[in-house]
Amino acid sequence: LDLQCEGVESEMNHLLPAFSAEHAECSLQHDPLLFSCAGSSPKYQRLCPCRDYRKGQVALCRDCL
Repeated sequence: LDLQCEGVESEMNHLLPAFSAEHAECSLQHDPLLFSCAGSSPKYQRLCPCRDYRKGQVALCRDCL
């Protein structure tokens, strides 16, 4: 993605993983159960992978079940 992270942190937050251009900071999701791309914020550029899911389940991949 060609991002230059000045710092990397990991926390439990529904908006992560994300990149903050204002602070050049990358934030990773600490809790895999919160890993989702449903949330958004003008503060962050979301970093969301392509992944499979089952109909009606947008946050769980097939191997997670």
